[in-house]
Amino acid sequence: MKLYAKSWNKFKFLIAPDEFENIFREFHHIEYNHRVSKDYIETDPKVLFNKYKGFYEKLVSNYKFIWKTDADLFDLHSGFTNDLNKCVYEKEFIDQNDNKFYKNMDWNNEPCVGMSPFILFLDGKNKLLSNIFYAQYPENAMGIQLEFPKEMVCSENTETVNCTEIETYNTVYKKIVEKINKISKNLVFTIDEQEYKPPVKVSKNIFEEIKNVYFIKNNNCLIK
Repeated sequence: MKLYAKSWNKFKFLIAPDEFENIFREFHHIEYNHRVSKDYIETDPKVLFNKYKGFYEKLVSNYKFIWKTDADLFDLHSGFTNDLNKCVYEKEFIDQNDNKFYKNMDWNNEPCVGMSPFILFLDGKNKLLSNIFYAQYPENAMGIQLEFPKEMVCSENTETVNCTEIETYNTVYKKIVEKINKISKNLVFTIDEQEYKPPVKVSKNIFEEIKNVYFIKNNNCLIK
């Protein structure tokens, strides 16, 4: 059975590096956004933990990210699963440049939970946007988002599948969201007396630190 994503769940958050590690260490970490060697199985979680720590420390230091020089700091794409048997790959292929075999994730099956950075962007009409591609305005980086389909279409009968019925949604995506919610609260701030409530959860332990995030500090946001 082939499944195709129709719409998406997205959960945006910012937590401390130690909290991040405590929550994500129980899952298998998977490279899903680029090709991998034919023998690839999974990635050591320490790789992502170190990347997140570096990203977080820059983020809360009023550092202005510049895509040309800081693209590597946004390399936080990862997939998560509780069962490696669900990670299905397409047919292996050979790269004529190095004569090595590679494979790509087959997204037409039950997907893993994805992760990527996100930004907050205040447009010319003072509308706050959070779904713009982070490479466009890297200086407005604000955290990480989880991604998992909300609805999928079955190729066999075009039936729409509610992803709350998918095991990975309940045992990985939902579980991570619940754990982050327990240690976090909603991000609410004002700019020029206008209140904003972006769909972002922030750890209760780091509210003092996020006052130095470039987007927050340089927009004179008053965090509530």
